[in-house]
Amino acid sequence: MVVLSSAYTAKSNSFSITNLLGDVNGKAATYSANLPRENRARVAQQRIKANARERGRVHTIGAAFEALRKSVPVSGECKLTKLSVLRIAAAYIETLVACLEASRIEEQEEEAEAKEMEKPEDLSRSARVSPNHLPSGATAVIRFNHCSQKLMKRIQRECRGSVFHLS
Repeated sequence: MVVLSSAYTAKSNSFSITNLLGDVNGKAATYSANLPRENRARVAQQRIKANARERGRVHTIGAAFEALRKSVPVSGECKLTKLSVLRIAAAYIETLVACLEASRIEEQEEEAEAKEMEKPEDLSRSARVSPNHLPSGATAVIRFNHCSQKLMKRIQRECRGSVFHLS
């Protein structure tokens, strides 16, 4: 897109259109109006097609945001901006990653415990049974609850204090 401005020339007492993107000598860049008729038509068609592609992209992005916005568990009074929707989606992805990591770590710990159980029993270690040992899967559930609470706080922040509900 070429930016145009009107400039007053004192010598001729008239206005002229100058290109702000011209070269350092003040010469204007070539406009499509200076092109032959068939080239102008081709440039116009290219511009129309480019504008249509851009409109399509904008509509696609808008529809994607709307679909994402509908999946966020907030009340009807809370109007989320596109930036808020992106922040909530990022927090949701972080929550899922944290939960998967917690689950993976728990599986590794369980595998290590199983290998320890296969070894010959050491009587000195059998006396050290941990009273804080949680049943299998409990730490992942605790981690998920922590992550989901963090996500809900993010949603509350983005919704600027509006009441929200889980769907």
